[in-house]
Amino acid sequence: MGRKKRDFVKNGIYHITQRSIKDCFAFKEPYDKAMLLKLMDEARLRHPFELLYYVVMDNHVHYLIRMTEGNLSVAIGQINRCFARYYNRKNDRKGQLFDDRFRSTQIHGTSHLLTAIEYIANNPVKAGIVEEASDYRWGGHNEVLAKQICYIDRSALLRSIDYDESKALRIYLHRISPAI
Repeated sequence: MGRKKRDFVKNGIYHITQRSIKDCFAFKEPYDKAMLLKLMDEARLRHPFELLYYVVMDNHVHYLIRMTEGNLSVAIGQINRCFARYYNRKNDRKGQLFDDRFRSTQIHGTSHLLTAIEYIANNPVKAGIVEEASDYRWGGHNEVLAKQICYIDRSALLRSIDYDESKALRIYLHRISPAI
């Protein structure tokens, strides 16, 4: 019996998580993290979506994605297959790299979106890797702060919080960095 087909709402925002198999730190090396993000960019060309936010940890990844066209399962599947091929070749290994198919939760409303962003941004902090989200290189937080612009669609993220981007940035900063 096959898996139940997932239904995704066009222009819906989804919190996606993908975990590598137990005891495998598929994204431990900086080059591996960079490769995953490069594959994300390539997938966007074939399966248009907006990457609103992300964090790449050593053994799992979180994305906030708005699927504008196509099928989210196909897009994430492409990223995972290409990364697994790359990782297995690089490490002279065979077999499954990811624990299961990715998990997805549809985001409903601004409050839910901000809660998801806060969770994702603070993942490295809660793991004890860094003291503040801005200290972690492999996440969307610094892109929102405009310290680096690489992968996220910053304007789309801010417009998802509030139509006024400057107000949205203030809301974001208050939620992620209350001391600011």
